[in-house]
Amino acid sequence: MLDGVVRFPPEFAARYRAKGYWEDRSLRDVFADVFAKYADRVAIIDREQSVTYAQLNERSGIWH
Repeated sequence: MLDGVVRFPPEFAARYRAKGYWEDRSLRDVFADVFAKYADRVAIIDREQSVTYAQLNERSGIWH
């Protein structure tokens, strides 16, 4: 645990898990699933281009 970080009280954590809000998964795992599920969909659009989730995943280099 990092200095200064306060854990959620156990009763809150239990309630969030019971309601499905917490899945005990890392953020990295959640993003990996999103990138895979929506690979062909557009994730980001700017004035000059759009980027799919697959391209964003590839460009990030951290989710492999």
